[in-house]
Amino acid sequence: IENPEFEKAKLEQVRAWKAERVATARFFSSKESKISPLLAGYQVEEGDKIRNDQKHVEDPSKRSVQIIDQAKKHLAPPDPGLDRARRAFAGNFEGWANVQLTPKFANKIPAVDGIRMSDAYELYSQWSGYPEAVAPIPGKLALYNAAWMASFDAAKPVTIADVMAAKAPGCKVKDKARFFYFQPPRVTEGKQSITDLLIVACGQAAERDGYYGFGSAQLLQYDQNGRLVALYDSGSVTVLSWSDEGKLSGGKRLRNTGSFLRTSSLMPRAR
Repeated sequence: IENPEFEKAKLEQVRAWKAERVATARFFSSKESKISPLLAGYQVEEGDKIRNDQKHVEDPSKRSVQIIDQAKKHLAPPDPGLDRARRAFAGNFEGWANVQLTPKFANKIPAVDGIRMSDAYELYSQWSGYPEAVAPIPGKLALYNAAWMASFDAAKPVTIADVMAAKAPGCKVKDKARFFYFQPPRVTEGKQSITDLLIVACGQAAERDGYYGFGSAQLLQYDQNGRLVALYDSGSVTVLSWSDEGKLSGGKRLRNTGSFLRTSSLMPRAR
């Protein structure tokens, strides 16, 4: 018996897409667009198709380690943050603390060509067939720069394991993901800049035969200027580059499509 909520959810996705496009047009014609690190649109070029000889594993952290190892070979030049990300996933983020994240403004990421607004369930399903550069899954524009956020110790901390198992508070809400944030262990007291930020999401997703709890994770890395330079999940690695004016100017992505790995490049859309 098909779940009517499943069909309803698909219709809501179409409506949301149309609303996003209208909101984007309004955003880029307003004064608020000046704060955006994104251009009005990008173009994407498919790159190499590489046979994937690695054994399939179900554990999302191990899958992330696999794609990071491949990124070292196929994303040139290799980013030094790859090693840091690999250690974090391989160690299951041991010692990372749950934090409360406060953005300095509430704007959502505008829907622009070339940037994929992945959702939390899509990461959970390990589907990464698209070539576009992935965006931070909470959809907050402030996540593109660490200077636009402040983090504090969570008042009621949760564990990464509980969120991934959809057991944390708020994980039982249907069709709406809940996001939790984690940072590496502090090395000094007091305020620290954000260099690595783990986003762990949970929720209840509609399938044809009912609702299922899920959990997924995305790791963000920032450079010394606070700019978002890399995003990692269980199926892809995306590295970003920036202009001197503080605009996202390009990027490269490696994704696991099953039997093959695919590379793609992001660049400003030709006018």
